[in-house]
Amino acid sequence: MKLLATFNYWEGEFLLKNSKILNKEIIFKDKKQSSILYQLEFNDKRVLFAFLGMTQIFSMPSLQKIIDNNKIDSALVFGSAGSYECNIGKIVIINKFSYENEILKKYFDLETKLPVWYKKNLFSKIEIFKSISVNDIKKSDKDCQKICFDMESAEIAYLLKLNKINSSFFRIVTDKGDINFEKMKYIYKSNTDMLLKIIELFIG
Repeated sequence: MKLLATFNYWEGEFLLKNSKILNKEIIFKDKKQSSILYQLEFNDKRVLFAFLGMTQIFSMPSLQKIIDNNKIDSALVFGSAGSYECNIGKIVIINKFSYENEILKKYFDLETKLPVWYKKNLFSKIEIFKSISVNDIKKSDKDCQKICFDMESAEIAYLLKLNKINSSFFRIVTDKGDINFEKMKYIYKSNTDMLLKIIELFIG
């Protein structure tokens, strides 16, 4: 089955509104957040949809439990991300990831293939970015590199690769690392029509 995944509830709320909910399951829960798995009917097709929760230490066990209990053949991960100010408002596809292993104190790089359903003519405005999940990135407005930074993407991409699951990552750039949830939500929601088109292509 195909899996759709995101991290915050408001990042996937639009998908629930456009689908029929067949089942809902709490995967993990602590005092601050829950990871939730839905079985949805979207465009007459069944798909799994997960809110994985924030931070790697929460989202990675959540995803692994979903993989262990379900036969997943491909995954599409979407949500919000930070970048340089010049990139705010863009919806981007990420196929390169760089992350730091806290135990080994080494940097690792990972590259994923662009999905076969990715059509350049349809996604002409969607740029290809790299994701960096490090805490010390310089958030300089003068630099306009094609980089996203968040807390989860690189580790989730690596986990999917370990489980031999083909994956695609789309992110909406909502901020430059400063936390203003109302502004972030406004930028995010203004791009959900395009995300729905991407989801339709992914599900097929």
